[in-house]
Amino acid sequence: MKPKTVVLTLGCLMSLICAQSRAATVNDYASTADTIVIGRVTDRFEGPSGASFDIAVEKILKGSLPGQSVHVSHSWPRTGGIIIGDIPRRVNGQIRGIWFLQHTASSDWDALVARSFPGVIGSIYWPVVETLPAEYRYAADASLADVLTFEFAAGLEVAGNPTEMIGATGPLNTPALQSVFAHWLGSQKVAFQAAGLAGMLNGGQQDAIPQLARLWPTIAADQSRHYVLSALRNSFRDSTPSSVQQLAKLADASATSTELRKAAIWALASIHTSESLPFLATLLMSSDPGEQGRGVSGLSSFANGCPSQTPENVKSLDYLQFKNPSPYRNAETMANFAIPVNNLPGDPKLLQLVSFWTAWWEQHPELH
Repeated sequence: MKPKTVVLTLGCLMSLICAQSRAATVNDYASTADTIVIGRVTDRFEGPSGASFDIAVEKILKGSLPGQSVHVSHSWPRTGGIIIGDIPRRVNGQIRGIWFLQHTASSDWDALVARSFPGVIGSIYWPVVETLPAEYRYAADASLADVLTFEFAAGLEVAGNPTEMIGATGPLNTPALQSVFAHWLGSQKVAFQAAGLAGMLNGGQQDAIPQLARLWPTIAADQSRHYVLSALRNSFRDSTPSSVQQLAKLADASATSTELRKAAIWALASIHTSESLPFLATLLMSSDPGEQGRGVSGLSSFANGCPSQTPENVKSLDYLQFKNPSPYRNAETMANFAIPVNNLPGDPKLLQLVSFWTAWWEQHPELH
């Protein structure tokens, strides 16, 4: 059954979908590449239309090669104001990394774009280190995904750019990732603490909210906090009662900053399990129309049996469907189902929705 009323504009919907779209993850690279190698490039021919080079292969992680060297030709039409030089030239400089290779129609290989630096050599490999530190070492029979996770994490620690791991792992929650993110939480560098925390939130780890409460004072003034806020708002959907209650407590704490509260409220309204309802109901009395709208969203989604909103079902709009059994769904709750956005003080439609769901909440003390 489809909802009757959804206060959601097309522009806001497209923004929401774009904000929650997923980058390719380590599993995507592992399955898409024909061959994956660790290898070294000592020089390359590079121009505005692409690059070509030989990789001296040190280790094959997936697939096979006829020898210990592979020739790669990769196209990259440079756009977006990249200024590196329009004349093709030979570039000397050693690069060691993980390369995700694909067969081509010619005898050359191509390398998959593996990082978000279009039009430069850095976009087609993952950095690695010569010797893995103890915390990143893996067993000989480790899965390919775990091998890639540990190798990439070690490379990023040296490169000093931990946020790349967030995009490369997305919602994955493997023991290898748990180990990496736990290690980063103990870093002396705020950017690594934030990346570890964002990774835990993306993966829905049950210890993520206590860690968020503990580390937020440290990362609150750093730009890296935005990765944490995005992960909490758009990805964290752990619906276990203890986790939801911890999140509600964090959102309601007087010491919680405005931006953290907003992200927590969004997550709670998206999860909308019964444990979230007492907090969501308080939002109906808020002086902030945005908070009132999230309260309406969470309560009406719960009553009508909507699935939790996730990055995946935002794309399909599945989170707007009355799919789950609900003893609270009836003609009135369906007529007052809404996901209010761009709310303004005194908006008649919002006031009507708040009035309905306030009365509905008062009529169901068993949920309090």
